[in-house]
Amino acid sequence: MRPVFAVIELVSVCLVLQMGCSNSHPAREANTPSIVGVWEMTAVRLGPHSELPKVALVNKKDIYTRDGHYHDTAPESTRQTDKRLRSYKVEGDVLTLYRPDGERGRSARVKFLSPTVIELHADDGTIVEFKRISDDPEVIPAVEEKVVWPHSEPMPQPPRP
Repeated sequence: MRPVFAVIELVSVCLVLQMGCSNSHPAREANTPSIVGVWEMTAVRLGPHSELPKVALVNKKDIYTRDGHYHDTAPESTRQTDKRLRSYKVEGDVLTLYRPDGERGRSARVKFLSPTVIELHADDGTIVEFKRISDDPEVIPAVEEKVVWPHSEPMPQPPRP
């Protein structure tokens, strides 16, 4: 898989992980935030073993539905433009994305920083952050396009254990 697509897929996996914590998840506790809704990618921190993408990454939006599907769309779009039917599954804090053909895609660990901000953590150390912009997957707000990677200023790296 080419590095750019791997990073983009990781971003989608991260969003899907959030959705796995949705209201429809049987093991969901009452105080666990829901992944269902529309999420805007706000930051990407490449891990020490990540390959640098050959293109800039913009603040795409991921859309998670209650029935376990997800889509992505451009920042300025107010509707689902991705016609590929993809799904996700969350087990514990691990989100796994599935391709349109049902083949297992990437997995990442989901960390809710708040009910409206999540991070997806990949095995290579890459962290992708998303901000909730709508609780309803049918209501897709337009946002101004901006580059989230590379950054004009270095992103702070989390402390090493």
